[in-house]
Amino acid sequence: MRTPLTSISTYSQLLADDPGSMPPASRQLLEIIRRNTGSLTAIIDDLLDLAALESGHVTLRPEKTDLAQLVREAVESVRATADDRSLTLRVEVPAELQIRGDAQRLRQVFDNLFSNAVKYNHEAGRITVELHRERDEAVLRVTDTGIGVPIADRPRLFERFFRSSNVRDSGIPGTGLGLSVSSAIVAQHGGRLSATHHDPGTTLTVRLPASPNIG
Repeated sequence: MRTPLTSISTYSQLLADDPGSMPPASRQLLEIIRRNTGSLTAIIDDLLDLAALESGHVTLRPEKTDLAQLVREAVESVRATADDRSLTLRVEVPAELQIRGDAQRLRQVFDNLFSNAVKYNHEAGRITVELHRERDEAVLRVTDTGIGVPIADRPRLFERFFRSSNVRDSGIPGTGLGLSVSSAIVAQHGGRLSATHHDPGTTLTVRLPASPNIG
């Protein structure tokens, strides 16, 4: 599935590199092709990722990992977008919180959670990121004041391709795969991803063993 998309992306990029060879209307159409090709590629990558995770064909690379540093880096990656939407970011992270885990995969989870908190928030809303240790677990909570999840949709929140009715009605773009992938990655680490709901917004909680036994 990825091969034809790669060809489309490559040839459209070649055309984009020579904008003088086409009229303005054609350049606009080309930009639509490039944008939609990128979106479809992202969906396919997420699907392949999820299938591999769920089938156990993904090998984690566990190492001593500072969750606090990963969280800080992931927060900084969304800060500019949050500022553009006048969102207030409150971050409560210890100087260090070490576990044994796959840093790249865990960063993928944090990127998903933080980008969702920005994307589905209201203008001038708030995001609170809290990381701490609770007994034998490292716990990350991401709380937003966003549009929330309707009661009827909550049981399906972590299903692949699922998007809640209010998100679909809002026209906010997305694939419905981010939380599924994140949940699978957390489960591979022996942890769990859960959601609690309030008015307004949602809190997503990641719990990871403080010293996970990952083979």
